[in-house]
Amino acid sequence: MTKEITWTIHANYNRADLKNAKITDKLPYTKDSNNNQKFIPNSVNVYHYSVDKKGVIVKGAALKPEEFKLTEPNASNNYTVEVELLKDFTGKDASIGMDFKTSLDGLVIDGQYKNTATYTNDGKNFPLDATVNVGFGGSLVTKSGQQNGDNIDWTIGLNNSQSTISGYKIIDTPTANQVLIESSFHIYETKVQTNGYVEADKTKALVRDVDYSLVITTDGSTGKQSFELKFLKTINKAYVLNYSSAIDANDKEGVSNEITMSGDNVTTVTQQTSKEVIVQTSSGSGDASGIRGGLTITKVDKANKPLIGATFIILDKTKKTMLRTGTTDASGTVSFGGLRAGDYVIKETESPAGFSIDPEYAVGKKVKVVVTQQNPMMTLKVVDPATLVTVSKVNEAGKGLPGATFEVLDEAGDVILPDLKVDADGKLAIEGLLEGTYTLKEVKAPAGYLLNTTPQTFDVVLDENGVMVTTNIEFKNYQGSASILKTDAKLKGLPNSIFKVVNAQGDTIKTGLKSNADGIVTADGLAPGNYSFVETTATTGYGINDTPIRRFKCR
Repeated sequence: MTKEITWTIHANYNRADLKNAKITDKLPYTKDSNNNQKFIPNSVNVYHYSVDKKGVIVKGAALKPEEFKLTEPNASNNYTVEVELLKDFTGKDASIGMDFKTSLDGLVIDGQYKNTATYTNDGKNFPLDATVNVGFGGSLVTKSGQQNGDNIDWTIGLNNSQSTISGYKIIDTPTANQVLIESSFHIYETKVQTNGYVEADKTKALVRDVDYSLVITTDGSTGKQSFELKFLKTINKAYVLNYSSAIDANDKEGVSNEITMSGDNVTTVTQQTSKEVIVQTSSGSGDASGIRGGLTITKVDKANKPLIGATFIILDKTKKTMLRTGTTDASGTVSFGGLRAGDYVIKETESPAGFSIDPEYAVGKKVKVVVTQQNPMMTLKVVDPATLVTVSKVNEAGKGLPGATFEVLDEAGDVILPDLKVDADGKLAIEGLLEGTYTLKEVKAPAGYLLNTTPQTFDVVLDENGVMVTTNIEFKNYQGSASILKTDAKLKGLPNSIFKVVNAQGDTIKTGLKSNADGIVTADGLAPGNYSFVETTATTGYGINDTPIRRFKCR
């Protein structure tokens, strides 16, 4: 499809004798406008013509160059095409025709163009009017829509007139009883038929953020949406935008959109259009009452303290369509207005720092929104558990030990949680840590046990749904042990010698410790401190060595 207009002028239809004749045509021109028709140089043809018996004009021979003088339009002659005849014609040669072309390329194309030429003969002027209608001229944005199950499929014709427009932008404002489906937005180049009909060429899709930008805005409190789509380059072709919106309307309720188009070609071009579709009952979330109200979610911790920064989405009961999204403010609340009474799925997608998402809300919890004319807003409290790491302090047998003290270090090695004491069962709950890697270090052992000097590294992790991955740490404490070898003078191990263990104060701690067949005596279960072995019964045939021996220390 070209963007040219061919203007044709037939003068002196009645074949009057020509004397000092000329044809002039002043092109419409607006100063300081970039939207004036452009004359195509060397497009002028001057010729004789005749009219057959049916009244059809028949183009004849072209005039010779020496028979006329041509002046093409320019600023100095006020943009006028002029053909001055240098010869007087009579009879059948006196009917003179002229045609020339103008271009609309690079312009905002209107639906109609008018032109008035003047034929002058022997000092008399005769006006000749012409009008050209341009298919889809003036059409910068059009819209249509139809219901497709639970959705409305919208089709927007963009720049059907094939005007040249920079900064082409549309702003579309749907009614609140529908929800835009962002993934459904697609722009295609078009095929223009010879009759001017424009259809999408699905093989030529434009690329978001390369060819155009799309911004969808949602007012979480009312559900009102709008989108702004803007071409990132100057366009001079027609395009088709297809997108869908999910129906959130009552039966027989109207769903409509109002769209505004603007562009800047020195002066701003603005055009508006709208379309309404009456829907049939959908399978969305609203009930038959049709009452619209809303839902306020209050987010708290287990101490009922408000939590800022929790993000929720509201889905229809089928989980197919996201209706709202919002994040709790400093008061721990987020409100979603414009909801019909009925069943929905509430899902928390992001928890505040240091908190885990309740597993029910992580996957989506079914909630019935009950609203009335008297109480249009329903309140829902959601409790987020803090992240939790559990520590078990046990002995070698796995029995819980009280009295231990720990500290938590971050990845940089800095102590962030000091003086953490286990309870009477040896349990410790560490809450509120952010996701990351930490180190648990024992700084005080339970009474009667050695300090565990090996720190344990652990991770605080949330799964893909924001739910805390269970972290359990077992920290063992051990008591000391020591062994001696009982031998004769030839260093042969002596069995059945009996020893006791005394502490630094001389108190007996262990008794009845008998050497085995190899002469080895072992004492275990010792708390940290200084000790000695003392022989109380010698091996048969040997005397007792009652001097404390083998002083040792458990630590």
